Amino acid sequence: MTVHFIGAGPGDPDLITVRGQRLIQRCALCLYAGSLVPEAVVAEAPESARVIDTASMTLDDIMAEIGAAVAAGHKVARVHSGDPSLYGAIAEQIRRLKVMGIAYDITPGVSAYAAAAAGRAQEFMAHMPEKSDSTSDKALVCPMPGVLISVNVEEGQAVKAGEALAVVEAMKMENILRAEKDATVSAVLVAQGDKLAVDDIILEFE
Repeated sequence: MTVHFIGAGPGDPDLITVRGQRLIQRCALCLYAGSLVPEAVVAEAPESARVIDTASMTLDDIMAEIGAAVAAGHKVARVHSGDPSLYGAIAEQIRRLKVMGIAYDITPGVSAYAAAAAGRAQEFMAHMPEKSDSTSDKALVCPMPGVLISVNVEEGQAVKAGEALAVVEAMKMENILRAEKDATVSAVLVAQGDKLAVDDIILEFE
C-alpha cells in the first residue's frame, strides 16, 4: 500500500487538483492538518474512511496511524497545504516511511502565489522589470550579480557577433557573455575578480 502526500492548494476546495481529489476519494485513512487545511478539502473522503485532524498530533502519533493503516492493507492520504514539496514538512515523514519500508508518492498542489495572481486576474510577468540585452550598440552590461572570471578582449579590439567577450560566475555557474553584433571595444571598465551587480558596465564599444 502507498501513502499519498497530496497538496491541498491554497485552501479553496475547488483548487485542489483532480488527481488529489481522486486519491482522497479512494483512501481509507485521510490525515490533514486542520490548522492549515480546511475540512472541506477532505470532504470527498469515503464515508467509511477515518478522517483525522493531525494539528494536535505528534509525528510519532501520525506515523503510528499510517503504519497501522498500511499494515491493514489500506491506502493513506496525507494532505498538506499548498504544494507539499514547498515547505510542506514532508521530509521527516518520508524518512520514517523509508525506514518502515512503506511506499509513497507526491501529488503537487496549486501554490498560494499562483492563486493570488489568478485572484487578481494578473500575471506575474506583467510586473517584472524589463531588462535590456546584455549587449547593445554602446556597452556590454552584466545581466546578473556575480564575479568577473575573465575578459577575453582588449581596448581597440574588433569583435564579431557571437564572439565571447567575458565570463561571469553566478550561482556557481560560469556564464559566457557574447557580442550581439560586430563592434570595436573602446574601453574595458572592470578587472578579473571584480564583483558585479546587475547592469554594471563591463565593456564599452565605439
